[in-house]
Amino acid sequence: TESANKHAPQFCRRSNPMDNFYSEDFAYCHHVGFSNPRLPDAVIGALQENSIADGLIIDLGCNGGHLIAGLAQSGYATIGIDLSAAALALTENLAPTATLYHSDVAEFALPRCAAIAALGEVLCYTSEAGTDTLADDDFLQSSFTTLSPGGVLLFDIVIRDNANPFHYRRRHTGKDWRIDQTVSEDLRTRRLRRDIVLDQHIDGSRRRSRETHWLKLHCESGLIARLRQVGFETAVSNRIGDVAMLPRRTAFICRKPTC
Repeated sequence: TESANKHAPQFCRRSNPMDNFYSEDFAYCHHVGFSNPRLPDAVIGALQENSIADGLIIDLGCNGGHLIAGLAQSGYATIGIDLSAAALALTENLAPTATLYHSDVAEFALPRCAAIAALGEVLCYTSEAGTDTLADDDFLQSSFTTLSPGGVLLFDIVIRDNANPFHYRRRHTGKDWRIDQTVSEDLRTRRLRRDIVLDQHIDGSRRRSRETHWLKLHCESGLIARLRQVGFETAVSNRIGDVAMLPRRTAFICRKPTC
């Protein structure tokens, strides 16, 4: 049902196997504990390097809204899409002028725009039995068609590395929360599994939540070839501006030619 406030999250989605993805507690902890405050300026710098100083920017997987708020403050029109209703509520508070949609990225009909950002491994996420957004070329083709000439698609992925698979446990702590994460990689299915346990202290008591996140791993060179086949001028990097990518992450800067 469409909200009466045009800036509040709009609903344009069907039932999804990832409906519990980033529930309220997880969205909060990701928002306060894992967002890089330097990323908005880095993304804006990348846009300006490609002569995009204004226009509509679409943030796929906008999470708590740090990037979209920075874009709005710099004068860009903004649309944010996220599968997590809790994350969209945080975005609405941080970026009240943004138009927000509660939707699976793969199901969202992209409007004409100057740039599309999908950062934080957004395009790699999948359900246990499903496929990710990059499983075929539909998203790449629709992005290319949607972008204005000279427009940019900016995203990052987790790349495959059979010689160094991910298998580790890690703990992150904040003022009122603790996350224990177990990460394992299946070389046969090319999937990454994150089992996450969140303990949050609320009003003197502890609340525990659990989520399992699945990501599809991709071959960098194969994806470059697909992007160029669609028509993008494609460059890859281990950083966006002064923000370095995490291990085995690659940033893709894909530009639609002007002619």
